[in-house]
Amino acid sequence: MGVVFFGDTHITHIAVHPDFQRLGIASFLLQEIEAFAYRQHCQTLSLEVRISNIDAKRLYRKSGYEAKKRLANYYRKGNEDALYMVKRVE
Repeated sequence: MGVVFFGDTHITHIAVHPDFQRLGIASFLLQEIEAFAYRQHCQTLSLEVRISNIDAKRLYRKSGYEAKKRLANYYRKGNEDALYMVKRVE
């Protein structure tokens, strides 16, 4: 799911049931959100991801997202930090 706000599509959630992970579904969903952002004339896409979520961080980096800053204690559950990532819409 994504929210458009002042030229940025902020990705709030991408979730794939564990039984269906590693089948390219998350990549497909991410591509669909990026296509939506392009149609909305957004300049950027942004998201936060848990520091511990290695697979998601790998997907986002592979898709062209760049880490901009670490957000301390972003997630209440477990007081985990988040990585704020951004990609230019092309």
